[in-house]
Amino acid sequence: MNQINKNPYNRANRAGSFCTPTFDAQSRASEAIFPLDGCDIATVSNERLIRLFDNAPKLHQLGCTSVVRLSQTLVMKSGSSVLPSEAKNMNYAAQLGGMRLPKVYGSFNSSNPTAGISQTRGYIVMDYVKGSCLADLWPNMNLQQRQTVITQVAVMIRKMQSTPLDFAGPVGGGMSQGLFFTDWGAGPFENGRAMEDWFNHKLHVCKAFKRVPLNAAPFEFSTFVFTHGDISPRNIILDGQGLVWLIDWQNAGSYPPQFEAAVIADQSDFKDFGEMLLKHIEHDEAKVRQLRSVWYALTTGAFL
Repeated sequence: MNQINKNPYNRANRAGSFCTPTFDAQSRASEAIFPLDGCDIATVSNERLIRLFDNAPKLHQLGCTSVVRLSQTLVMKSGSSVLPSEAKNMNYAAQLGGMRLPKVYGSFNSSNPTAGISQTRGYIVMDYVKGSCLADLWPNMNLQQRQTVITQVAVMIRKMQSTPLDFAGPVGGGMSQGLFFTDWGAGPFENGRAMEDWFNHKLHVCKAFKRVPLNAAPFEFSTFVFTHGDISPRNIILDGQGLVWLIDWQNAGSYPPQFEAAVIADQSDFKDFGEMLLKHIEHDEAKVRQLRSVWYALTTGAFL
């Protein structure tokens, strides 16, 4: 994530599509001065952080979610889809050990009438991870370099999935987000059985519209583990020592292991990344296919 525009005050990719991230090149300039350089973040009020969000250089912007540069060492993520559970997911992942992700220094939500359905905006202050986005590096990596990255990611996935969990959804509760929960999210789910019932309803919708065979087996979620929920080169930072850092924990939480594998398999821009990674983690292909079979009820039939 170190691409720099020749004019640091021009917005890069200004003409990009809604699905194309944009950034202020100043946010990635090593000589830049940022609003909270030299400040103790513990002394900065939420009100000041909200004001800073509108003025600080944007490190990343996609849709209604942005990450701004607060200082040489800190960034702040904000958006209407930034929920309290994301910071809790990150704190949980950090406690697992053996994980590399930004440290969270604080999070809060504020009322905002312009922030879509939720009417609130979430804010998370965290470490700035200096390095390059794997999405930019991957196309030019040789096989050995790619293998080194894949091995590191696989170790993190095995660490996350090493302990069964007794709840369903994000850490601390809240709405589930991600590829298999529609564009609007789903839940909160009281427990694993409630999530299983929700997916079986989606399976029923697909059967009613002849999108899956009538004899398709129902979902049975017997095991829940911690998952990231969006492992892709766009959410991986490679630092100067070649170490992998996972970012964007919005979709993380306690889910059946096949959820992680199904998202990894759905790499339209980085198909080879997904194929390589799946070879290094345990997963049940049949369960992954079952999860993907209800796609119609998660998109076209999302409100049925």
